[in-house]
Amino acid sequence: MRLRNDKNAKDYLAKQTKYIVLDPSLLKTDLKACFTNPNNPLYVEIGMGKGDFIINNAIKNPNINYLGIEKFQTVIVKAHKKALKHNLDNLMMLAYDANLIDQLLNQASVSKIFLNFSDPWPKNRHTNRRLTHPSFLAKFKYVLKEDGVIEFKTDNEGLFAYTINEVLLNDLQSYEILFLTYNLYQLKDNEQLINNIATEYEKKFVALNTRIKKVIFRYL
Repeated sequence: MRLRNDKNAKDYLAKQTKYIVLDPSLLKTDLKACFTNPNNPLYVEIGMGKGDFIINNAIKNPNINYLGIEKFQTVIVKAHKKALKHNLDNLMMLAYDANLIDQLLNQASVSKIFLNFSDPWPKNRHTNRRLTHPSFLAKFKYVLKEDGVIEFKTDNEGLFAYTINEVLLNDLQSYEILFLTYNLYQLKDNEQLINNIATEYEKKFVALNTRIKKVIFRYL
């Protein structure tokens, strides 16, 4: 479905004093200007969409700082309005291109990265646009701590197969798979499902009985 652009989104975000990172340089130089407790672990969701996932995570885990990155300002406005219903001091949002994340955040500053239902870019000529392409993963590695992990969820079989077979299993000297499932919602008693927080897309796919795939991995 095509995203309807909100021509007022940029002005709306520029006026906000809560939840929006107005000066991206502060994420490198003065994290306490963004979070009440800057020493808490930092979790980043890339492509946060309308915010259900990251907002509910921030509510559930007050001792973790959450940063939602989304390139579409129109979408961030929707997420921001949802966040305003809560009083959180561990959540920030930012309009930014994930391809520049290694310029946005300090090296080894992030404990976890979430990639939820990323654009699959199905055409072969667009492979390098996938967020699980090695060029992106190299940038994620730069900002992740030594024990940091990436959690990737998708409904898309092609993107998941590419990520597992052509990227992770093709370079076992660089990556270690910590958890893998091709059908998350069949794992009735597994902590990954018990503790799962669904995104907006995920809820729709589950209602259609679409299998949700998930992998958690780290760098070696």
